[in-house]
Amino acid sequence: MGLLKIFTGKSPEDMEARGDALLESGEFGRAKIEYENALEKGRKRPDPDKGLEGRLVEKSSRAREALALRHKEEGIEILDSEYDEAAEECFRLALALTEDPELVRELEGLLDTVRARRRAPPPLPDPDEDLFEGGGERPEGGPGRDETFNALLSSLPGPVRKAFRGYGDAFRDGYVALNEGDFRRAADRLSEALEEHPEGDRILPELATAYLNLGMQTEAWDLAETFVQAHPDDLQGYPVLCEVLWALGEHDTALQRLDACPSPLADSAPILHLRGETLLQAGRTAEAERLYEEAQAHGFDPDVARALAGVYELRGRKEEARDLYGKLLNECRTCAGPSDPVSKQRFAQLSFELGDRSSGVLQLFLSLAREHPAGRADYYDKISRIYADQGNRDEAERFEGFALQARG
Repeated sequence: MGLLKIFTGKSPEDMEARGDALLESGEFGRAKIEYENALEKGRKRPDPDKGLEGRLVEKSSRAREALALRHKEEGIEILDSEYDEAAEECFRLALALTEDPELVRELEGLLDTVRARRRAPPPLPDPDEDLFEGGGERPEGGPGRDETFNALLSSLPGPVRKAFRGYGDAFRDGYVALNEGDFRRAADRLSEALEEHPEGDRILPELATAYLNLGMQTEAWDLAETFVQAHPDDLQGYPVLCEVLWALGEHDTALQRLDACPSPLADSAPILHLRGETLLQAGRTAEAERLYEEAQAHGFDPDVARALAGVYELRGRKEEARDLYGKLLNECRTCAGPSDPVSKQRFAQLSFELGDRSSGVLQLFLSLAREHPAGRADYYDKISRIYADQGNRDEAERFEGFALQARG
């Protein structure tokens, strides 16, 4: 699970923004779950927002289609390895998600191929059939356990997905509970899974994450260290090991473990960012700055640039941070890639703090107010102040009223 972030008590708009970020990063299963939970929460409001509901339905559909394509691609990959049962599961999952007639036909053809190879053709499920255990109805309030588990697995590497699917019901329950923030249940069920599958090394980092969130740092450290020592070239163990060491204040130890990574993992982006975060956790911001500057010197990388901009902010170098965020926004426009909501928000905020009251900054805040309703009070306040500085008193007063209304 890595750098675990659990979002609780959020508004539907906050959950929508979280879903947008997950969708843009390719975590389609998590995005789908976030949109569905936001939709459920929004419908429980005394006065549901129909506009919000329409957006969430459309975004959930996009996430479902993207996830269906990923399941199809994963199934084809598995089919090439002649692991027919797992391939069939992927195709069925994709079929249950998609509403694209062309993709439905393609998936039906792939299922026919699997059935022909297995010579024991099972009946084709209805595309709308639920995939929940026991064939029961979808539980109220969100996706079911099987669907959630498969959605969480969708963004993991193939060997990890295959291992996780082989660990049985206890692991499935524990992994879902871990990602839902139910750490006690996660620890109990993942411990059961480890007893059932003592050879299941990949259970160790997940159980360590559960222990870490229960304040059991010593137990978490033992598990994470065991995994890293057994698999020094596997990325899975390093994030949770670093989190444990950060919690214990063992920053030098964390850096030593990262420095001991074998190549090519030692030079990978995830290990670079773990080094940077370790230095920041230790208060060594100047060293973190040098680390990211040296990495950026080898060519522009959006993730490195975003991290470096964050370090510049911590060190009070607002102009450099603003310029980097601006470059990130320009890169998104130039390559027609997905938008970068964090860079957009930080560029606008820093520009405002540095005294920029231009129409361009004004348009950015107007756009942010549309895209991120949870931050509207702050955005409207800044829009009002920009209009006031531009001498447009009527608009300044109008948006000041919007800001007060958003706060109320």
